[in-house]
Amino acid sequence: MPDIEWLLSNWGNWARPRPYYGHCFSIESRYNSPQVWYPEQPRVVVDTLSALEVERTMRHVPELHRLALKLVYVERLPSRAARRAVRVTHNLFDQFMADARRMVVNLMARDLTSRRATRNMTAPSDSPNSLRVPHGTPCVAEEG
Repeated sequence: MPDIEWLLSNWGNWARPRPYYGHCFSIESRYNSPQVWYPEQPRVVVDTLSALEVERTMRHVPELHRLALKLVYVERLPSRAARRAVRVTHNLFDQFMADARRMVVNLMARDLTSRRATRNMTAPSDSPNSLRVPHGTPCVAEEG
């Protein structure tokens, strides 16, 4: 499993609202100047599947811990503002965030093991799926 800091930062980048840049419908909006005034910034690549796993896990995290994680990783608020929003003192905030991260790790591990357990379950022998003939197998009628 990847590092929890990377997972939460990736989730924050995925969940952050994108700014909308509107423009008029004239041809001037498509003009690209040949002069480059600043170097291009590298794009942040977001792993959507892991971000969706974290998002699915966030549904089960308690409300105050979820709010703290959202404020720190999605909204990127300074710790002072996040502390004030969740009403935690400054000396307990680091422990509060560590508990929230630990909850996410434990819930993701539990979800992973439960998915593996359901995947390894076999269908009962009287189910319709067990009566199917594999594709490509010739059907031969019994002579009696």
